[in-house]
Amino acid sequence: MTDSLILIPARKGSKRLPGKNTFVFEGVPMIAWSIRAAQRSTQVTNIIVSTDDEKVAEIAEQEGAKVQWRPEHLAGDHCSMLAVLQFTVEKLRKKGCHIPEFLVLLQPTSPLRELGLIDNALIKISENPEADRLIELVSQKLHSGKVVDGFWHSDFPENTRSQDLPEIFYPSGRLFIFRISQTVDVGSESGAKTIVQQAAFNENINIDEQSDIDKLSIVFARNKDKFAYLIKQSA
Repeated sequence: MTDSLILIPARKGSKRLPGKNTFVFEGVPMIAWSIRAAQRSTQVTNIIVSTDDEKVAEIAEQEGAKVQWRPEHLAGDHCSMLAVLQFTVEKLRKKGCHIPEFLVLLQPTSPLRELGLIDNALIKISENPEADRLIELVSQKLHSGKVVDGFWHSDFPENTRSQDLPEIFYPSGRLFIFRISQTVDVGSESGAKTIVQQAAFNENINIDEQSDIDKLSIVFARNKDKFAYLIKQSA
């Protein structure tokens, strides 16, 4: 088992989709999807939900996760996630708790995680001592460009075939792992050596606005066998 803990950040405020962390999908509150995925990890025993929301805290405790109350200055729109990670680790230190080697960040707005996702990533980073963090990425081939003075300027010739476009990579939102001593304790992710785990683009969902709920329903229905374990209460 790796020396690690899981942190699920779930603040109350959301301007685009209020209450998204407690929105019920398939009979399960959104925050519970991440807790249940965490509970099925064989590599982690400590699961913390960082929140300023009483409803989130109640659900988290019912699901068997520990709750860490987040102060107001760490619950605003512009608060950095690194600051939340630092607060979590420092609070544990002040209590005299063991500080693990790795901190796994699961965003509750990315609810669909297949069994083994967290464990495989933890094993991957633990076997790479030079890695400071691991990020799960998805990729797309996009005919990108920009609009200047109202006119479109393509980054590629207009007749470029989609298969000839370069892949654009970006975080899936489902999984981030930090080697605490090299990222959280230093107070910076700048220059961090980051290894990658790649996910399927067509299974990646981030809940930020109402239309994403419709997408979630479609993706879940298409991949129910893979994600159905998350709608069953952990044993």
